[in-house]
Amino acid sequence: MEVNKLEVVQLLEYLQEIINNAAKVPMSGKIMISKKEIMEVTEEIINLLPEEFRKAQWMLGEKDRILSEAEAHAEEVRRDKIEYIKNEVENHDIVSDAKKVAEEIIAKAQLEAKEIRIGSREYSAEIIEELNAAISSKKEEYLSVIEIESKKFRDKVNNMLNSTSVELRENIKELKGTSSNVTK
Repeated sequence: MEVNKLEVVQLLEYLQEIINNAAKVPMSGKIMISKKEIMEVTEEIINLLPEEFRKAQWMLGEKDRILSEAEAHAEEVRRDKIEYIKNEVENHDIVSDAKKVAEEIIAKAQLEAKEIRIGSREYSAEIIEELNAAISSKKEEYLSVIEIESKKFRDKVNNMLNSTSVELRENIKELKGTSSNVTK
């Protein structure tokens, strides 16, 4: 997992480099970049994201599938109950009793369907809430890593610039000393 974080940071730094080195459009403050290159890098970043993000996407699809299945099951139960009622009416002379039973069965099927819909919605909401908590936790973790890596990068660049500056000053002194020795 730590390798993925470093790879993501490296890819983000590479994106920064692409943007910083991109050709500038005169008098517009805009730059020209390769869409293909940016899409490849962002696709790599997406592929390196934790499994929780892909699970979240899967769970959203599952929520819709569960709701569809629950509604289909409720419809199937309702159709089965209606068919059962029709058969009972055809096979019995007591139509009023059959109608009463049919109404009870339909009410029960509707109640079952409603319970299934409510249950699937509650389940979906629970899964989404858990997913949201997991994403929030991971977000904080990744932001922290990015902040640490950014600070390390800034410190490294600052140290390199300071070192280069000191080296340049020394070179200038040396050149001044050499030129004053040559003129003497």
